[in-house]
Amino acid sequence: MKSNVLCAKLLLLSALPALGMLTPKQAIALPAPDVQARLLSDIAFQYAKLGDSQQATTVSEQALEAVEAMQPCFKANSLAKVAGSYWLSGQEAEGKRRVTEAIETARAQGATGCSLSATSPTESLMNRAMELSDEGQFELAIALASGMGDPNALSEIAIDLLDVGQSRRADELLKEAIAQTQTIKEAIAQAQKIDGAYYQTQILNVMGEKLVLAGHSEPAKAVLEQAVLSAAALDTDDPETASLQEHSLLRTAQQFVELGENDRAITILDQTLPKIRNRPSSPFPVDNVIQLVDAALLYQEMDLNDKAIATLAEAYQAGKTIVPSASYGRADVDALSRVAVGYAEIGDFERAMQIVEEIQPTNERQGALGNMASVHAAAGNLEAAIKLAQSDPNRNGVMIGIVRYYLRQNQPEQAWQFVQAQQVEGMLSEVAVGYLDAGQPAQPEFDS
Repeated sequence: MKSNVLCAKLLLLSALPALGMLTPKQAIALPAPDVQARLLSDIAFQYAKLGDSQQATTVSEQALEAVEAMQPCFKANSLAKVAGSYWLSGQEAEGKRRVTEAIETARAQGATGCSLSATSPTESLMNRAMELSDEGQFELAIALASGMGDPNALSEIAIDLLDVGQSRRADELLKEAIAQTQTIKEAIAQAQKIDGAYYQTQILNVMGEKLVLAGHSEPAKAVLEQAVLSAAALDTDDPETASLQEHSLLRTAQQFVELGENDRAITILDQTLPKIRNRPSSPFPVDNVIQLVDAALLYQEMDLNDKAIATLAEAYQAGKTIVPSASYGRADVDALSRVAVGYAEIGDFERAMQIVEEIQPTNERQGALGNMASVHAAAGNLEAAIKLAQSDPNRNGVMIGIVRYYLRQNQPEQAWQFVQAQQVEGMLSEVAVGYLDAGQPAQPEFDS
């Protein structure tokens, strides 16, 4: 262990001459201030992690000089690392001061609208906070996320704490995150930009989903119950927010199904379906149909087949009543396509095809056929998927749906094999990206 630490310190020392252990000759070759600040702050932080507080402090001072010269938009990231180096070096008060400076800098720059790679200064700083949490630097990560009042970052850190057995601290953090969503809701309502209750509900649903995915069921249930309460506060006199409310509740019910809490999911569905049925179809007729299909699939997932079939039948009838218009476009096609795919997803491909054949003109059927082909592929019925694709005049368009299914499942090799076997056109770049997303950069040579 000592030799590893020594090796790390030697590597850091070797990096410093190019970054400002300054001689005039060396200074000429210095990187741009932004890069210099980032590297110096990283090195200072690494020294602090290695326990070399003297070097950490020395390099932190150099990093702060470089920060002053850099572009202002992303100063906060380097300041956060400098804060960490002081914090870990035993200078906690200075570390906290620099955390505050980082947060204030990110907010000030965020207000100017500056960004890098579509990430705002505040978003970028929260990304750094979550990276610190992943490394086990919980107190620094919490100080940044809590100071910024970011419930998503706080919930991510809570998950990391749960993963290492710190359930009490995680519970405190989740309570703080929930409280922050209320603060955000009130701020949005005051600004009158969008419905604050909907935004709050969305945040809570995302937090709950992440907890479910991480396998932390009890905290997930608590957060999801808050999402239900938040959804109840939506102004359902407005047709748009009424639709958003039902969408949010279905999303929450899905997470309860994932947790195996079927009784709770059924209660939510039974309370939500009447709202969907009674909601005027205008001005969002397709929303009603999509939500009925989503509810049917949830019933199917809980082995309530009769309820699933009955709800799909309702969705079909709602879709049939939609008349094409200048306001809605071909909303009838979108609705019937979704119902057809819903039937396919519960395994009734015969009924699904009957509904697809009702769609006129025939060139409007492609989206439904492509999605149904993906459902066949998901069920392992590749031959049926190919047959379905070949029955469509736009064969290649339906085949693309199958390729994209494999890519969504993080299966680039299967996608590439299918592209080759079926001579699917126009998918090489997406398959190449699929290999990269799957962490397989050694992808095959693609012919142009």
